[in-house]
Amino acid sequence: MPQLAAWALGVVTLPLAPISWWATRRQVARHRYWLTDRRLVVQEGLIGQRVRSVPLDRVVDVAVTQSWLDRLFGVVNLDVRDMTGEVGSPGSGATAATGLRLFDVDAPEAWKREILGRAGKAPVPGGDDSMDRVVALLQQLVDRAA
Repeated sequence: MPQLAAWALGVVTLPLAPISWWATRRQVARHRYWLTDRRLVVQEGLIGQRVRSVPLDRVVDVAVTQSWLDRLFGVVNLDVRDMTGEVGSPGSGATAATGLRLFDVDAPEAWKREILGRAGKAPVPGGDDSMDRVVALLQQLVDRAA
């Protein structure tokens, strides 16, 4: 009986796979994003259009994400987290993680550096980083103790 159920499920879902793939590709094709000097703007929607934006001074983090299915199709996404809604009292309806997702990004590391650089969150190459100083001081202490 379990084999019959698996077979029936396959017969029903297998014809829907190409339609699902096509709809997903169309959705990604309609996903546009651009970066200004003050905002990151995302326009998305297959049938209806939705435009969302995040002020760059509210950006907290940018993460490069790729699920196993994304990896299978060679798609890389960027998740941009902002501070909107992160501060709030319990029960206020504020979500813990808000922001935007950029789908199928070409050169995601470059986009990440550009967004964080414009947001003022990127470390300056060769700059005075306090964590580097802490590590150097700890290394000196270890060298003295040895």
